Amino acid sequence: MGLSLPLELIHYLIKASRDDLPTLLQFSLVSKECRAESRRHAFEWVQLGRGSTWHPTVLQGHMNHASERLSLELSESRIKEFHVLLLANPTLGTYVRDLDVGVGFLISPKRFRASRDTLAHDLPAILDLLPSLTSFGITYGSHNLQEWTDLPRELQESVGRCCSSPRIKRLGFTDFTEFPYTLVTSPPNLEELHLSYIFEAKTKSEPTSQPVVRQSRQMKTVSAMAYGSSIVGKLIEEDPGAFSCVVTINWHIQSQVDVDVFGRLTQLCARSLQEVSLEFGVRIGLGHATNLDALELMPQIKRLYLSSRIHLPDTEFEGEYPRFGLSYDLALYQSILQTQHELDVLEVKIELSTYTNFTSTYNLPSRILHNRRVWRTFDEYLASPSARDLPAPIGFHVVVSWGSAEDHRPWDPKEWVFRGQLQKEMRGRLKRSLEAGRVATDYTWYT
Repeated sequence: MGLSLPLELIHYLIKASRDDLPTLLQFSLVSKECRAESRRHAFEWVQLGRGSTWHPTVLQGHMNHASERLSLELSESRIKEFHVLLLANPTLGTYVRDLDVGVGFLISPKRFRASRDTLAHDLPAILDLLPSLTSFGITYGSHNLQEWTDLPRELQESVGRCCSSPRIKRLGFTDFTEFPYTLVTSPPNLEELHLSYIFEAKTKSEPTSQPVVRQSRQMKTVSAMAYGSSIVGKLIEEDPGAFSCVVTINWHIQSQVDVDVFGRLTQLCARSLQEVSLEFGVRIGLGHATNLDALELMPQIKRLYLSSRIHLPDTEFEGEYPRFGLSYDLALYQSILQTQHELDVLEVKIELSTYTNFTSTYNLPSRILHNRRVWRTFDEYLASPSARDLPAPIGFHVVVSWGSAEDHRPWDPKEWVFRGQLQKEMRGRLKRSLEAGRVATDYTWYT
C-alpha cells in the first residue's frame, strides 16, 4: 500500500515551497488538488517583460530571489500567451498578488510598431484580469528614460485603474518622465511607495472646481532611490500624517532636495522608524548636496544599511576619484554612526565597476583607495571604545564588476592582480578594526 499524506500536510509543504518555482511546478503534477494549490503560489508573483521595477535593496526585503517569480520576459508573444491563459482560466488571475512590468523592450524603435498591440491591448487587458492585485510596478527598464505620455492611451488608463484600486498596497515606478502625479495619490490604502528616476510632468493640470478629498493613508515603506524624492516631498506637504508610521526608508542621497526631504520624513516617523538604507551619490563641486545635517539628526533605528561606490576614472594610474565616492563618504558614515546607539544590524555595501581601459588598453591604477587620512580616522573610530554601541562585526560587502572589454577573459592575470590589490588595500585601510573583530569583509566578483 502506498504512503498517503493528509491533504493539509501537502498544502503546508506547497506553501513552504512558495519561493521555489521549479518545486511548485513539480507539486502541480501530483494531483488536481496539488495543481490548484501550487498554481495559487506559482502565480502569486509575476514579471512581464524585461527589467525589474524594484531596486535590489527593495527586493532583498520582499523576496529571496527575483528569479523565483514567474517570469514571462522572452518576447511579446509570451505576454500574449499569458493574456490568452487568463481568459481561458479566470481563476488564475485571482492568484496574482504582485505584478512587475518592464516595457522597455517593447518600446525600442526597432520593435515598437510590432509590439504596439501588446502594449495597447494585451497588457491593459491583463491588468483588468487581476482583481486581487496588491502590488504593482512598472519600469522602462532599458537604462534610459521614457516619457509616460508616449505609452499607448489604453495602457495609461489601465494603469490608472489599477493604481486606484483599494486593494493596492504597494506601488513602484522606474525610469519615466512626464509622470502623472495622480498615480501615487489615487490608491486609498497605499502602504509602500518606491520611486527611481521618476520626473513629474512639467505642465501642471488645471485645478478641479471641487477639492479632492483623500482618505489619510498610513505608509509603512518609502523608497526614493534616485530622482524620486521631490514627489515624496510633495506627498508629505499634502498629507504629513500619512508618513507618521513609516517603518522602512530606502533613500538615495545626491541632491540637497534628497537630504531635505529625507530629514522631514525621518522626523515625521521618528517613533516608528526601524530600518534605513542610504545609498550615497554626492559629488562635491558638482552642485550636489552641501548641507547634510539632516542625516546626523536621524532618529534612533534598529537596522542601518549604507552603500557607496568606488569611482575609478577613465585615465591611467589615478586610482579612485578623491572628491567623491567611498573615501569621501567615510567621514559622513562616521558622523551618522556616532549618533546611533541602538543598532542591531549595521552593514556597508561597496560597489566598484572597472572601466574597459583597465581591462584592455592601459595598466591598472597604482592605487585604488585614496584619502588614507580619512580611512585611518574611520578605522580608528571603529576599533575604539567610542564605537562600542555599534553591532559587531560590521559587514563590509564589496561587489566588483569587471569591465566588458571584448578581449577580456574571466580569470585573466590582470584581473587577478586587480583583485589582490583591492583586497590588500582594504585590509590595510581597515587594519585596526579587522584585528579587533569589529569589521568583517567579503567580496563578490562579476566577470
